Amino acid sequence: FAESVLNGRALVISPNFASDQTLYLVTNAFAHVSTDGGVNFAPATGWFSTHTVDALTMATDQIMFAAAADASEEGIFRSENGGIDWTLMRSGVFTAVATSPDYETDNLVLALDTTGQLHRSEDGGTTWTTPALTVSSSGTHTIAFSPTFVFDTDAQTDSRIMAASSDDVGAYLSDDGGLTWTHAGWYDPGDTFENGLIGGAVHDLAL
Repeated sequence: FAESVLNGRALVISPNFASDQTLYLVTNAFAHVSTDGGVNFAPATGWFSTHTVDALTMATDQIMFAAAADASEEGIFRSENGGIDWTLMRSGVFTAVATSPDYETDNLVLALDTTGQLHRSEDGGTTWTTPALTVSSSGTHTIAFSPTFVFDTDAQTDSRIMAASSDDVGAYLSDDGGLTWTHAGWYDPGDTFENGLIGGAVHDLAL
């Protein structure tokens, strides 16, 4: 258990952390939970004990999304009661999922599948579109919303999202809530960097 926690792949913090002190740690396809601010972790039980979890996000302290699988189904799952009960919202094999910081207003969810295709939902995962963004199918996939994100195409708001694969030579940026995307900070693989090092990889993102 201790080794699997040390090898954690993603830390998910409750939006209501100041009150509930809840953290989830996704480790090697399993999830561990802490309700004391990270002092102690234990394997997440119930639904989590029968599903492998590749990615997890908390939209609110009760609404959660997971890229997960069990013996019979695989895809993006949603829970509306803090992870007790789950519903499959999008079938497929997914590697990343993220929700808007303003989810209670916009219900925006983004996910990346194993081919690198982006999936986007504006109704909490009920219906989906596939914007024109495909990151590299290999590597680590990451999606990050700006912490001040507000999705409004008719106003001058912060609608920035970034997405990346560690096998691409940079990240992608959207200024309109994930509808359109451009390269952001891509380097020329032919350029040499300091001390003769060439290239790099994006393994995580933060805005």
